[in-house]
Amino acid sequence: MAGLTLGNPNTRAATLALGLLIAAFTPFPAHSQVPTQYSVSNDATGSYVAAWSWSVSKNLTTPATLYVNPGSPALFGFEVAISHSVMPQAKQVRVTGNIMVENFGSPAAMLDLADRLLAPLPANCSVIDAFGTPANGIIVPVFFSDFFTYQCDLPDGPAPSATGLNESTGTFTLLEFPGGQETQSALIAFDWNSLGESDACVKVEDSAVGMAVTLASPVLPDSELCVGESGVLRYTAAVSAIPGCVEYSSRTRITAVDTLAAGEAAAKVRVCGKTTATGPGYWQNKNGRAQISQGPVESDGITCKAYTYLAGLAPFQDIAGIAPKSCSNVASWVAGVIRASSTRGNTLVSNLKAQMLSTALGAFHSPALGELDMDLGKVCRDPSACVSPTDPAPNGFGAALAAFGGAAHLKVNDLLAYAASRYLPAPSGMSWYGDAKALQELAKDTFAAVNAEKAFAWVP
Repeated sequence: MAGLTLGNPNTRAATLALGLLIAAFTPFPAHSQVPTQYSVSNDATGSYVAAWSWSVSKNLTTPATLYVNPGSPALFGFEVAISHSVMPQAKQVRVTGNIMVENFGSPAAMLDLADRLLAPLPANCSVIDAFGTPANGIIVPVFFSDFFTYQCDLPDGPAPSATGLNESTGTFTLLEFPGGQETQSALIAFDWNSLGESDACVKVEDSAVGMAVTLASPVLPDSELCVGESGVLRYTAAVSAIPGCVEYSSRTRITAVDTLAAGEAAAKVRVCGKTTATGPGYWQNKNGRAQISQGPVESDGITCKAYTYLAGLAPFQDIAGIAPKSCSNVASWVAGVIRASSTRGNTLVSNLKAQMLSTALGAFHSPALGELDMDLGKVCRDPSACVSPTDPAPNGFGAALAAFGGAAHLKVNDLLAYAASRYLPAPSGMSWYGDAKALQELAKDTFAAVNAEKAFAWVP
């Protein structure tokens, strides 16, 4: 057999072919003992929008409650202050980027990816794959390369200026020998980019249901207010009064033109149409007694018409004891009833009688008061505290429906008739509201509210 000459090209080729053939049948170790290496790299972009923040407040330049004659207008003045932040704040602050993972020969592994921002804005970020699912438990075979995305959302605040640092970390759990875990990280610095300005203007809308609003100054073009313009608006609103009190709410709403962020401010006002109602104190003093004494008489020229009216209401049946039934004697009887309610040791019944008597006298001398349709869900039960029935509880108001058969509203004349119907004979004498003190007190407070001109009119 001829010897092989290595210098001969044909001979070298034959030798290489033979070596490869032998290698194909020569077993290699099952796993490489070369240390594994995986590649993780990233990029990062910081961005924000410079957005203006707005606020609105609303105040009254006139008293919040006005008493006027029914049919007359009540004029309320409003001042609205709309302001913006001194400087725009950074909003929609976020860092986004891509993470590239490569494996060009290391054993297959299972990958968990994480991303975070370091100081001065520490935060954990969400990493997802191309399908939008979290980048955890990903199988990384040999010869693998893929991109993943991440996003870090940060709170609103001053515009960031310092360079940020982002770190992406891949934890590889080897699925082959030698097993265990390896961690690869990539750290990158990034700057911040402003994506522009937003909410430099707000839309201004004012509403006041039931009120005739007259804008004064300034008039806003397209009802918009922008940075650099005066945010103080003043206007008046008029309301026509009806007997009793009615509450109105005037609202100003601002809406940012870009993000549609909204704010609202409201001011409540009350217009009370005078009813000429008066409390027990008036009917006991000389002016009230004079008004009763000078009242009209029946055709017999002696009997006071106030006597006839009061005698028709059961709680006042003891008026029948006066003689003669003149108006001056009626005035004296009224003063005695009221005096008894204010003396030491008086009872709830005597207080109810005095308040109802005052309401009855008011309705007798002023028919318009008797026609006042009262909202029994808004009864002023504490005159020192009740200003607005829509204030947060406790606000001095309460519902008195239970004392008047569950009715949501009744005219004053009907209140008097119902309370009188609850004055009935009992084994021990007359019983009012079945001696239920809670109902007696509700009725007393209802008549007291009428007498104090704090009765709210029923508004469907």
